[in-house]
Amino acid sequence: MGNADASNERPAHQVTIRQSFAISVEEVSQAEFRWYCVKTGRTCPAQPSWTGDDYPVVNVSWNDATEYARWLSQVTGKHYRLPTEAEWEYAARAGQTGLFPQGDSLNPVDAYFSDKSRLAAPAPRRQNKDFNANPWHLYHMIGNVREWVQDSWEPNFDGAPTDGSAREKTGTPQKVVRGGSYADGRAKLRLTTRESLNADARDAVTGIRIVREMP
Repeated sequence: MGNADASNERPAHQVTIRQSFAISVEEVSQAEFRWYCVKTGRTCPAQPSWTGDDYPVVNVSWNDATEYARWLSQVTGKHYRLPTEAEWEYAARAGQTGLFPQGDSLNPVDAYFSDKSRLAAPAPRRQNKDFNANPWHLYHMIGNVREWVQDSWEPNFDGAPTDGSAREKTGTPQKVVRGGSYADGRAKLRLTTRESLNADARDAVTGIRIVREMP
């Protein structure tokens, strides 16, 4: 986990995931999140002009994301939550050791991102056939929308747990987002890129992917 060449991704370190988990093949969609809003009587956050059922939901905060996972756990009897930062990187790497899915360079079909010009919207699920899933058949682990993880923000990996658990710090408003988005260039699509964002922040480039703990 990590990257020796970037200060907030150092030190690169070995992690052994102790808890089995399943992770969403795709990002949570607007239709899926709207169903949660209907069932709980909440007002769904307004979506951008590219609204559509199979677009990824955005304008959701870390608090929104954790409440969604908590509700899903209650109605299914399974334990859903945000991935830890270590679990997210493990799933994004899919057994690879480079900075990108194909090694140390980014193939244009590996992700939906802004290359020669800035994109105005993410790709809906119906376009997934146009892009390669990673080796574990997970879509948009990089690009499309960046994703909340469970961890509180720390400026580097000094003292990070090596068992795949989250770093959670009481009273720290900053959380971690991973993966880069459709509005980002190649530099932010490394498998190791990590950014900080306030837990109550909402924007058009940040969405949700969830995990389910397995026995």
